[in-house]
Amino acid sequence: MFAAPLLAGATGIGTAGGFSLLTTLSTLSTVGSMFSSIMGGRAEAGAQKMEAAQMELQAKQEETRASQEEALRQRRLREILGTQRAMFAGRGIESTSGTPLSIADVSKGEAARESAIAQSDTAISTIGLRMSAASRRSAAKTSLLSGYMGAATTGVGAIMEYKGRKRTET
Repeated sequence: MFAAPLLAGATGIGTAGGFSLLTTLSTLSTVGSMFSSIMGGRAEAGAQKMEAAQMELQAKQEETRASQEEALRQRRLREILGTQRAMFAGRGIESTSGTPLSIADVSKGEAARESAIAQSDTAISTIGLRMSAASRRSAAKTSLLSGYMGAATTGVGAIMEYKGRKRTET
């Protein structure tokens, strides 16, 4: 009972207004492909934005870790200098001039070099993470655009195919 109208619609026989079942299914398929392309681009963009946010968080964590290590280095330096002053004072040696001052200067210099190296390492690491995050954000925009462009291409292709069929029918 239902097969005859479906078959008639599928073959183009007895179609109202020039639309057949195949045309309707083709249109729905095209719309579905367009929607799928857009949603795929959006999903990929969302994942890339999440990766970028994670990289930014890692950069902030790296800066926090470096700050904590610097505070620890400064505390150790103060302890070393205090121990040196106590050792010299215990021996009756003035610690503000001569050899004791030179030893303190060497300790400060070593601490400053360690700090400079750590700051450089932290800067390189955080710059790398932030550049990767920026790259992910850029890729997210590209993915989103690609999804919309894919949908547009599918839509234009369907229109061109429809116009081509219309020309051959007339």
